[in-house]
Amino acid sequence: MPPLSAMDLLTLWDSGAGLDSMGRALAVLSACCHDPSERLAALGIGERDARLLDVYENLFGPKLEAFAECPGCGERLEYELSVLECKASRPAADQDSGSLEFSVRGVALRLRHLNSLDLSAASACSDPARARRLLAGEGPSAARARCFPEKPFGGGGGSGAK
Repeated sequence: MPPLSAMDLLTLWDSGAGLDSMGRALAVLSACCHDPSERLAALGIGERDARLLDVYENLFGPKLEAFAECPGCGERLEYELSVLECKASRPAADQDSGSLEFSVRGVALRLRHLNSLDLSAASACSDPARARRLLAGEGPSAARARCFPEKPFGGGGGSGAK
């Protein structure tokens, strides 16, 4: 990943000013990876975030400086995280951007990792129940999780209860 120049960073900062946090993250990845934001939005969240950690490490070094504020008293706690440890804590299964397919009692299931498109659609919902349904499989992308019968109804050969 080639480093960004100071001018590139300023241009990126200006262009991201009107975007939400997800849009800014995709803009940074697009500038650093030279892939269109639309393609990067289809990456699983784990893969997207791992790439963002790589960008951060290349730009600012191996330590993430962070803080948290106590919601009760407002006290601020500053701490450091290791980029390497954050990447190492990522489950191996999360690194696969493909889908997972399996069959249970005659129903074939195909599942995939959530992506930025799913999160964007869910965050646009004013109804939390609708947002949950979107994230559970009614998402906007073509590869969303769906259930498919192994055999069409009336196709015979099934072992269902009578």
